[in-house]
Amino acid sequence: MEFSNGEFERNNIMSVKIQLEKNGEVLKKGEKVTLSVKVESKETMGDYGSAYFRPSADIDTWSQFVSLEYDAKSSTYTGVFEVTEDTYPCEWFLSDIDVRNNSNMKADASKKYPDLTTDYPFYVNVTDGTTFVT
Repeated sequence: MEFSNGEFERNNIMSVKIQLEKNGEVLKKGEKVTLSVKVESKETMGDYGSAYFRPSADIDTWSQFVSLEYDAKSSTYTGVFEVTEDTYPCEWFLSDIDVRNNSNMKADASKKYPDLTTDYPFYVNVTDGTTFVT
């Protein structure tokens, strides 16, 4: 899925492409998935970014932070979402991405593209044995 629009162009970020390893798949405790955010920019990007995953279950309201590190050779930020003993067994969706260029111009796909938090195009289903909360 690729996102681009005038907001990114105005911020010298031409396009953003998001990839989530194992998107839509079932994960168990101890498993990890890689999140990649490829950017094309006329300006140098910052060394780090962030992403947040939120649970779809109402009974667990906290989010999980994922640190993103930029690789200038591939123009890609990468980070890891890890399923720990404390990760609630439900669907976890990508709710926010924050990457910035060196002028501190933010390209935040979740604010510009509300389908990240309404249609959940990037998600994983976490189970705890046979437990999964919808």
